[in-house]
Amino acid sequence: MDEGHIRYDGPSEQAADLYLSTIPTTADFRQGEELIERAVAHERGELLVRGSSGQPQLYLIRAGHRHPISSQEWCEINAYIGSDVVVVTDEVIMQVPEGDVL
Repeated sequence: MDEGHIRYDGPSEQAADLYLSTIPTTADFRQGEELIERAVAHERGELLVRGSSGQPQLYLIRAGHRHPISSQEWCEINAYIGSDVVVVTDEVIMQVPEGDVL
């Protein structure tokens, strides 16, 4: 990656496939505890997640709890963007104790 551009010496289709193969579709968490640990280790001390089932509900994992996000405005006010969202299996998200709605 160089100043927002990818350099690849080969066909563009192959470059695109190679790049896309590096992007995880779903984070590999097996337990809610792992998700909590990742949130604590994150530079913000929290993690924005969405379930892999395709439901639009976002959750903030913070201080050992999953907090449902009530609106898109909350994300904007707190400077979260789409690329901040980590996709995790719904099973793992539901293993994290429920917290207050944000």
